[in-house]
Amino acid sequence: MDKECIGCGLCEAMCHKKAIRIIEDKDGSFCDRNTELCDNCGVCSKLCPVEQLKEKEELSQVDTVAIGRSKDEHVVTNSASGGIVSETLMHLFRTGQIDAAIVAFFDHHANIYGDVIENEGDVLKHSGSYYHTSNQLINVKKIKQYNKLAVVGLPCHIDGIKNYCKLTGQMDKVITISLFCTIGRTYEGFRRFIKHETGFDVAKGEVRDYQSRIGDRKLIHIEDDKGNVYECPDEKYKFTMDFFSANRTCLECRKMYGLSADISVGDAWHKVNEENGVKQKRAIISANTKYGEVLLGTLRESLQLEYVTNGAYELASSQRYGTGLKQFHNESIVRRLDKIRCLRKLNDNPLLFRVSCRLRGKLLDKLGADTEKVKDQLR
Repeated sequence: MDKECIGCGLCEAMCHKKAIRIIEDKDGSFCDRNTELCDNCGVCSKLCPVEQLKEKEELSQVDTVAIGRSKDEHVVTNSASGGIVSETLMHLFRTGQIDAAIVAFFDHHANIYGDVIENEGDVLKHSGSYYHTSNQLINVKKIKQYNKLAVVGLPCHIDGIKNYCKLTGQMDKVITISLFCTIGRTYEGFRRFIKHETGFDVAKGEVRDYQSRIGDRKLIHIEDDKGNVYECPDEKYKFTMDFFSANRTCLECRKMYGLSADISVGDAWHKVNEENGVKQKRAIISANTKYGEVLLGTLRESLQLEYVTNGAYELASSQRYGTGLKQFHNESIVRRLDKIRCLRKLNDNPLLFRVSCRLRGKLLDKLGADTEKVKDQLR
């Protein structure tokens, strides 16, 4: 069992002896290795991105950054982060630059995993960003079936896919799109939240439809096999689960923005406007390679984009807590956040839950203060 695991699914996908399973329990993700089947070939160690995740991203190297959203309100409504990733994938399919993409799917218990879509029409069916850690690379071997494809994932998934492509000689086949890190929300936390809010246990029921952030209010929307609909606000999910429900390894990770990808996308939390009680959010996009810069430039017809002059500062500003955790990385706060994870067991008790939220809030305030220090260094 590997205690340092982010559950990306890459080792399980590539083990030729089928000796590895990625498992998640109340304590997070771990790699379960069958020592009787394992022949110690070492491929899993070569592919695992965990050690790379401990290397801090260099914001000083950031060059091209823009803030914006899709011009198509239908895309915005059915997507996360202003529809930027959806528009990018549709553009890549439309212009023949890719013939497939690895995106997020869900099974009948709302477990998230990565699989392949092959056309523009399927993009919005998988939009919305399922915001917890997942086996995004479990079907990575399918890459060899295509001439060119895009891979969408968190920073850990992007590092993992690059390890795979280097090992198999397929670097020229892949365009990478990173989502900003979600600080390690887990399936167990998601399941507990949905059950508490709606009474529906996704792990025991049958999920027919799941959209993680739909509509103006960005609701989590679930429909079971009997046609019953369960909805609750994504904002409340973040408030009740973030940092309470996280892998220990995710707290040690230093990759926030996915700067190793061609482009990376996240919510511009510092640029939120509110109209009629509805938050009008935009995305922040970083083009991190020459190809990424060209790609961003070709998206101007479908995106409302405003290029910014100090991209590193804007990126740091957009993720108040994530920047403090991963850029500044105060070890004392990390240790205390790790201890607070244990308090999630008390979340069913209203009084104790308020106390634990108060403790978490103080630590998040400190992370916010750390972010201000990082921002000052980037001016």
